[in-house]
Amino acid sequence: MFILDYLFRPIPGSPFNFYIPLLVLGILLIAGGFVMIKLIRKRKDDRAFRKLMNNIPGKCFWIGVLILLNIGARHERFPLVGSRFVMFLILGYLLYVTVKLIRDYRKKLPLMREQFKESPMQKKYTTKKY
Repeated sequence: MFILDYLFRPIPGSPFNFYIPLLVLGILLIAGGFVMIKLIRKRKDDRAFRKLMNNIPGKCFWIGVLILLNIGARHERFPLVGSRFVMFLILGYLLYVTVKLIRDYRKKLPLMREQFKESPMQKKYTTKKY
């Protein structure tokens, strides 16, 4: 209830007591970016996974850095960078990327794996044109 009260209170100078959860979220996103890099490198043979998840580590890094920047600006009381609106934009983008990632992982990945799957008959090389 305190989160909703903070987010939708019209008073601009309301206290911000969510430094630790957002700090943990930012650090987890940056660490998750490193984990995704390791996972992508580990799955060298799965071309569909590599193609679909290639841009996820960069997005994790940038969202994590933006959250940490917003927290630092709030702590130092920079009015524009540490505003609620910027926090709404960052968290909204994080939600969008998460939903898109889950949807792509469930729907697109199996289709791409089928597309990249090659049977031994397809690898047969001949000199004939057709």
